[in-house]
Amino acid sequence: MASSDRTGIEAFEREVRARFDRECAARSQQNRAGAPNPNYARNRWGGMLKAAYSHRRNAAKYIELATQTELMQLDCEAIAAMFQAKRKPKDALPG
Repeated sequence: MASSDRTGIEAFEREVRARFDRECAARSQQNRAGAPNPNYARNRWGGMLKAAYSHRRNAAKYIELATQTELMQLDCEAIAAMFQAKRKPKDALPG
């Protein structure tokens, strides 16, 4: 990956993380129970962050984010794929 690509992805990651954090803070401050999906924005930004972490094969950040959001089968598959790509499939399993 070229350094300009890496810099761009890192900047994207920082911006999306800031938006995700703001949405989580806003969600805890407000009760959006009347909304059709009160977690829509948080899930949207979280999904973008997961894509960035997966692209960069950053399993630690992906796992940290997954603990803040709803863990899904897709997350488990993405984490396993990251460890397989690093040739460490046993690290994907809990100790």
